[in-house]
Amino acid sequence: MLSEPLCSRHQDKPGGYYCMKYAEYLCEKCASCRDPKGYCKFRTACIINAIGRQKMKKTPYLDF
Repeated sequence: MLSEPLCSRHQDKPGGYYCMKYAEYLCEKCASCRDPKGYCKFRTACIINAIGRQKMKKTPYLDF
């Protein structure tokens, strides 16, 4: 019987997103690129990168 993969950072949550560069599963809360400025050959097809960019658009910019 196959079990659902777990988030690499939260072992009690299902890991619905897979990072091909770091070979790890992430939950929806953790789904953001670990190194968004570094090179990744998978970036153009990466759902985690797309989700992270959407989160950044929704976060208001704070100027201190």
